[in-house]
Amino acid sequence: MAAIYYWYAWFLALIIFFFIPASSLRSRLLLFIWIIMCTYSFGDNPFINFQLYSILLLAIFGTYFWKITHKHMIQHFWPIVLSIGYTAVQLFLLVQPVWSRLPGIYLGVIFFLFVLHKMFEDLPSLIGVWLLINAFGTLWSYLVLSIYILEEPIMNQQMIIFVLKGMVVLFIMYGIHHLKYSLQQQKIKTIKKGGAYV
Repeated sequence: MAAIYYWYAWFLALIIFFFIPASSLRSRLLLFIWIIMCTYSFGDNPFINFQLYSILLLAIFGTYFWKITHKHMIQHFWPIVLSIGYTAVQLFLLVQPVWSRLPGIYLGVIFFLFVLHKMFEDLPSLIGVWLLINAFGTLWSYLVLSIYILEEPIMNQQMIIFVLKGMVVLFIMYGIHHLKYSLQQQKIKTIKKGGAYV
């Protein structure tokens, strides 16, 4: 588990360091990954509630990234609405865990991330909404399960790994979109100069 956790964290750190232009966004993303790396051992510490700590961490950074770009008031409801759907799916998979073993569940997650990418095309909003959905969704699930006095079945290192996997997919989608946009701009400039675009 630790090897997978750190592999995704380091992979994201390399993507952020080499492919995101130097800015406050890159610094905050690297800070988030650094904190994720440093707090892995909190999951084994009996004096720290790793569940609530992780929710707080995701909520703080998610809110920061979400608020970087200006949005209409109605858009601020999307993280909460989507987190309710996330909670429903998470609770369903806890009740019926056999569904989580099906390969189609990963395709569903990728499709969901693709829809997010189409809804929010700027990178800060994408990362922000993903972190907020996971934070709020896990919080709702945690509260529902606490009513039935169930013991911490969801919030652990696996959930953070899931968040990191989602970030990797979002970075890949954003990178492809940015590359296509750059090629289109280059084509337009070439046509304006009267050259033949090859």
